Amino acid sequence: MSEIIYKQKIQNKSLKIGIIGLGYVGLPLAMTYAKKGFLVYGYDIDENKVNSLLKKKNYILDVDNQILVNTINDKVFCPTNDQKDLKKCDVI
Repeated sequence: MSEIIYKQKIQNKSLKIGIIGLGYVGLPLAMTYAKKGFLVYGYDIDENKVNSLLKKKNYILDVDNQILVNTINDKVFCPTNDQKDLKKCDVI
């Protein structure tokens, strides 16, 4: 993908972002992008973390619970442990 296309996707919020690891760095980073309106796939191999997030249960104190719930409800944050979901991303 060309630099121009990336810039356009950033400007119109259509860039799909993949975050690998949903711990103390990854989950807050994913929330930052999701709050800005980007579609974020959060990947982690830990099924407990992914299942917790899918149930809208937060395990990181630095992440606001309501923001987490809103981003999942709005389908801008998609927690997953399926590597195939990362193929949907423009950047990881």
